Amino acid sequence: MELFETVRVTLVALLPMLAGCGITAWLLPNERRLPIVVGGGLAIGHALSIFVLMILLRVLPIETAVILVFMIAVPPAIYGILALRQHAYIWDIQLGWAILAFSILALISVGTVVDLGASVWNGSTHENLAVRMAMAAHAAESSWPVMDPYSPDHQRLYRHAAQVWTAALMRASGAGLYPATVITVLASTCAIAGGLFAALSQFRSYISGLLGSILFLTAGQRISSAYGKPHSTP
Repeated sequence: MELFETVRVTLVALLPMLAGCGITAWLLPNERRLPIVVGGGLAIGHALSIFVLMILLRVLPIETAVILVFMIAVPPAIYGILALRQHAYIWDIQLGWAILAFSILALISVGTVVDLGASVWNGSTHENLAVRMAMAAHAAESSWPVMDPYSPDHQRLYRHAAQVWTAALMRASGAGLYPATVITVLASTCAIAGGLFAALSQFRSYISGLLGSILFLTAGQRISSAYGKPHSTP
């Protein structure tokens, strides 16, 4: 049963990411490198869906906001699927950049595991993993928004976006808390790594120029400061 729940929640989580691929393909019509389109799409789709959900929750109940978020994601997701099928995308990433991509993913994955593991022993705070999962379960089963558990009169949407998105996946897929939490963590990790890699690959020439300019200015400042010091008189 848990396997089918995992499959359902994975398919639901893929919808906004496919929408992000569609947005990326539309914003970069001449880009034919698959890692750029997919990596950028993962980041844009995941982040934009959560952002839209947070905005809608300010004015709508959570059950309505969740439905609207996934309905909004359908058209760009369809465009993304068509673009991936019709356009001649190629890998075209050098070995060094491919190693960089997997290194970024590995570093973020290790950081995520350490963060989640440390949160279990972080005491009774909002950073505790058990508290986070309890908040997600509450939002999935209740019409009340996610609140600060230590200040129940204050809504804390900006601080607990991951829990709200986990609750949205649970509501949309009917999956349980554990599969939805795992998929949220995996999707967020891939989105961060994919977005960073796409940005670095897309702007690598600009990054090289920026670093060169910084080094030039730094060297110039060092030289001017060295020659600008007053000489001591005997």
